[in-house]
Amino acid sequence: MNYHPPAAQSKPKASVNDLMSKALNLHQSGALDKAEKLYKKVLKADPGNADALHLSGVVAHQLGRHPRAIQLIKKAIRRDGNQVAFHTNLA
Repeated sequence: MNYHPPAAQSKPKASVNDLMSKALNLHQSGALDKAEKLYKKVLKADPGNADALHLSGVVAHQLGRHPRAIQLIKKAIRRDGNQVAFHTNLA
């Protein structure tokens, strides 16, 4: 399930995309705590964002919070079960 905001709210969607991009860059550079905070901001603005749920789960796993990681990745799969990476990371 993808989130599609009404046309009048296209600016917040751009903000979500910007936050996701910044979070992913931080995540890839190893700044896990900072990335996690940005993923949380994305989820506050767009609670059903499957990518943010999945990547939050990956960060949780990397930080040793395995039960939380499983919870987040399962939620991402419920949102978008067609993403192979979600299933792979859950395994």
